[in-house]
Amino acid sequence: MTRQGYFSGPPPVEAAPTPTAKTSNQLKWDIAAAAQTTLPYNGLDVQARQDGKGYKLLVLAKDVTWIDEDEGSRRAEATIMVVCYNVKGKELLHKSIEEKERIPAGTDVDHGQHVAFPFAFDVPEKTSRIRFVVRDAGTGHIGTADVNLK
Repeated sequence: MTRQGYFSGPPPVEAAPTPTAKTSNQLKWDIAAAAQTTLPYNGLDVQARQDGKGYKLLVLAKDVTWIDEDEGSRRAEATIMVVCYNVKGKELLHKSIEEKERIPAGTDVDHGQHVAFPFAFDVPEKTSRIRFVVRDAGTGHIGTADVNLK
């Protein structure tokens, strides 16, 4: 027999996450998993174009979540990751950034327009394939683009 308060009782139970909620670790894993495969992800329509010292990632504007700003413009946010591989599939470069792009109020985003996210980086010398992963901050949708150099 024990008296009241002698044992602390059962440990507190954390609330179960909702089915749509994701932790930041899960999101990081989703992006990293998309970068380490050759499987195309098409949650976002992504195209990579070489642009000066780096690449410009074109994403179909209607696929991105737009946030209205106070001054009337709209803003889209994305997490972008680039991974460069050599001919044997060894990772040579791994870099990610958070990028924002603004457009003027009233811009038509529903008829094939693209938003451009710039990504400057130095391509390692023995790179044969570059994998870009773009994740929309609003919906979590992921799209990929691959560039074969050799």
